[in-house]
Amino acid sequence: RITSALTGTSYSYSLVPTGGVSSYTYTLKSGSSLPSGLSLSSGRISGTVSNSVATGDTTFIITIKDSRNASRDVTITLPVTKPISIATTSLGSTSIGSAYSLTLVGNGGSGSYTWTVAPLPSGITINGSSGVISSANVSSDAVTQNVVVTLTDSNGTSDSKTMRLSIVAGVPNAPETPTATAGNKQVTLTWNDPVTKSGVTVTYYIINFVKPKGEHDDDGEGDEEQNGSYQVNGTEHTYTVTGLNNG
Repeated sequence: RITSALTGTSYSYSLVPTGGVSSYTYTLKSGSSLPSGLSLSSGRISGTVSNSVATGDTTFIITIKDSRNASRDVTITLPVTKPISIATTSLGSTSIGSAYSLTLVGNGGSGSYTWTVAPLPSGITINGSSGVISSANVSSDAVTQNVVVTLTDSNGTSDSKTMRLSIVAGVPNAPETPTATAGNKQVTLTWNDPVTKSGVTVTYYIINFVKPKGEHDDDGEGDEEQNGSYQVNGTEHTYTVTGLNNG
């Protein structure tokens, strides 16, 4: 078994015989063939393996003959692999307080993979063997940053890519225990801040009132109904308040 060759990459390997009497001649045994793109000359296998060559082990037989015509057939196994590459193109985005998981994908190379990603935002980790980037609860501040992803195989060959990872502020939950209290021609609204704010600060609330069709004027007769809503980051919550006169 000799050094592996990468498709589309130049390759060279020199055979070193032992025993016999120099000099030596080398020929491919009838029926044997080298991977497409390689040739044998003076004990040296060289060339560029064609991209069309399938990955895996290629076996061939070379006959070595010394100056006394003593010969020996040597069976050689040449592993062929694709160049290592990172297939993943983006790390996507996640929000503060959310879970995040992404599995990096690699191609080519040989043996096992080792992944590194740096720098990662606080609270996000990488499993170097599986290529899983994850966090059960993203705790980093909102940020968009470039990180370098590197994939290395068992032979030490590697590929690197720079990708962008975005962490955005999440949408807070709805306010807690909203209450409407009727007063003299007015309504008092109260509520508590949401317990889960997803890493953002609720800076203001929006309350929209809509006068229903057919509502009575405030003339002391009948009832008065007022519809309203409050919004938090685009999520609307509605309520209805009904005021009764003394009649």
